[in-house]
Amino acid sequence: MRRDNAQDYAKIPDDVRLAYAEAAHGLQEAPVVKRKVSFALVFALMIILLAGVAFAIVSWHQQAEQIARMEATQGYYDDWPAESRTALIQHMVDGGILSSDENVERLLSGGLDEAEASRLATEIITGWSNIREDAISLMSILEAVWGRYPYEWSVEDLAWYTQTLEATGKNVDTRRYVPTGDVLTKEQAIAIAVAYVKPLVNYPQEVWDGYTITGIYESQYHLDINVPYWHVEFLPPTRWTTRTYIPSVIVDPRTSEIYSDEYVPSPEQLLKERREEIERVDPADLFRLKTHEERAELTKDEYFGYSIPSPNSISEEEALAIAKKVFMEERDYTEEQLAKLTPYALYKEDVGGGRPVWLVNYYDETVMLPDSHCVLGVDMYADTGDVYVRFPWEY
Repeated sequence: MRRDNAQDYAKIPDDVRLAYAEAAHGLQEAPVVKRKVSFALVFALMIILLAGVAFAIVSWHQQAEQIARMEATQGYYDDWPAESRTALIQHMVDGGILSSDENVERLLSGGLDEAEASRLATEIITGWSNIREDAISLMSILEAVWGRYPYEWSVEDLAWYTQTLEATGKNVDTRRYVPTGDVLTKEQAIAIAVAYVKPLVNYPQEVWDGYTITGIYESQYHLDINVPYWHVEFLPPTRWTTRTYIPSVIVDPRTSEIYSDEYVPSPEQLLKERREEIERVDPADLFRLKTHEERAELTKDEYFGYSIPSPNSISEEEALAIAKKVFMEERDYTEEQLAKLTPYALYKEDVGGGRPVWLVNYYDETVMLPDSHCVLGVDMYADTGDVYVRFPWEY
């Protein structure tokens, strides 16, 4: 049912591809007079196909705009009536991102009561992608189609999204554009940025291989730049900043110069500040490395302090095993992936409605900041082992 990304629109159907092949085969054996007709046929087929691709993309943009207007006037999907949820499914079908099946036809044919229509619409969306019921929105749908926002979206889709937000009355701090005129391409801007920062960080190639490099054509209201620029970012292997930090770069698309001012730190300044942060953090002093007794003593005067585990609660080993099972069965982590992370279990009394809890967090020890490197987390009642919170909520 799901189309993984917008590039699927550009895939040539098998029947059209077969027609090309048959036409091309006919060209090799047919007389000269027929060859002219065959060329015209192939050319016409290509024009029709390209027009269909363009129409599909435009059509989804148009349908998504209608969904954006629904959100602007009706709020979150959770609050939508069955009629609006059904309309959302219709827009997804009309936009070409959702194929019709028995459930879709049953919903769109009407005749269902309010509760059943609402339930079925939600079931269709969650079955179409891995969007959780409480996270259904235009953004989650767009990310299911185009990938992670904004880094995996095309410049055209980012520009469309900016225009759509403004058209629905949203405040837009960062505007995205389609490059026009005599300016650097995305590839040229990235090449300039990489050449600039490589000598600054001086990392081996295997570090660079772990990063994803992206370029976005944008402008921001608070910057002293009245025209769009290329914002080149270096995304680490995890979603958290690692010790092998690479600063982002703003490239002027007209002059190819690296831009900075009093509001925009230079790559050199960004790198200096981050390395100073690294030096201030001593992993041996991080709070999570304390024993249960030390944590309890340090937080004895705090309202939500840590405690010494009760003998009536499940053990720390049992809590760690439960958390591991959650991540492997519900989040599809493998043994190898979890082995790269370090789990820590924290115990608190009288937190879960008067019940003790275990807070199990997995940390990436290559990440430098103590407040930003908890990769995974599970909260559970310590008396039963029942899990009631999973972190991150969207993953």
